[in-house]
Amino acid sequence: MKTGHYNSKLDNIPFGILVGLIIALLSSYLIFSIKNTTSLAIFESQYIVALYMPYIQLGAIANLMPFFVFNHFDMMNAQRGVIFSTIILFVLVAATKFLL
Repeated sequence: MKTGHYNSKLDNIPFGILVGLIIALLSSYLIFSIKNTTSLAIFESQYIVALYMPYIQLGAIANLMPFFVFNHFDMMNAQRGVIFSTIILFVLVAATKFLL
């Protein structure tokens, strides 16, 4: 059931990018904190980013939630922003895996 076109100041690409990145990073931190309950001493090494990449990969899946919420309210530009933030995360993960 569509609710019609939702004209709002929030229906823009930068807002979608911001929401996508925040949701992905928060969910990856949540996954990390559930899986590694010992301490944050793992981040004291020199390859901090490389150790956190698997969690960012899992956190990017959480971008489905804002994508479908924006789809329900017919906010196409915000959807594009969420897709773009997922692509940004993919490039970050791919570059990290190949460079480190």
